[in-house]
Amino acid sequence: MEAISMPFFENSSGVTIYFETIGEGHPIIFIHPPLTGHVIFKYQKKLSEHFKVVLFDERGHGKSSYKPYSGNVLDTHVKDLKELVEFLKLKKPIIVGYSDGGLIGQLYAQKFPNDLGALILICGYPVVSSITLALIYKFGIGCMKMNNKKLLSHLITFTHSVTEEDKKELFDYMLKANNKAVLDLYCEGKGTNLLDQLSTLNKLPILALYGMNDWYTKKHNKFFSRLEQSNVVLVEGATHQLPTRWHEEVNAAITHFLRNI
Repeated sequence: MEAISMPFFENSSGVTIYFETIGEGHPIIFIHPPLTGHVIFKYQKKLSEHFKVVLFDERGHGKSSYKPYSGNVLDTHVKDLKELVEFLKLKKPIIVGYSDGGLIGQLYAQKFPNDLGALILICGYPVVSSITLALIYKFGIGCMKMNNKKLLSHLITFTHSVTEEDKKELFDYMLKANNKAVLDLYCEGKGTNLLDQLSTLNKLPILALYGMNDWYTKKHNKFFSRLEQSNVVLVEGATHQLPTRWHEEVNAAITHFLRNI
């Protein structure tokens, strides 16, 4: 494994963003869902054997600082990401968004279509259109409104962990998150609808990964399968927690996709 660089970057909003870079080669930057922080992509560090892997904590998560949003929540996160990409001088990065993180990835691709090499969505969606996914959002919002971050952290830890070490690392890291930052992301994600803008991604290489048994997001693959350069991959026997519990399949699919675009 390559040496890991772990600096901080202060953006134009005065928010300090924590990030890690591992490896050399074409850059891949990963966007986590609410609460988890960058540690949810622990098993994607293996990709640094072939690519430059960039992990970061969104504002209000993990080791990054928090300031209230001055405008639209997702637009603010897109701006944060853009400034990080520019600070690191990443050329045509591959943007990878997991679950709700995919909304930030899609918005980034729509705003800066010429500034990225490809978009990879792990259990992604342009709009919440399944009852089960809507219930997950409702549960997350309810937990954060009741300041019950521990309950939500326990649930995410239980469903995502592969080892005992994972459980402690992920749970402890989620407790660092700012409640308001997480709540705002959940609320904004639940009400976001990017369907009308999907056509702007028609010429962009896209990989959309889903678990065959993911009852939250699998049905959303139909939205991306219509795009000209989209590749939809269903992982046999997998549920929603692809980056951790099915990391070998995810890493193999990402590597194969990037070597063929």
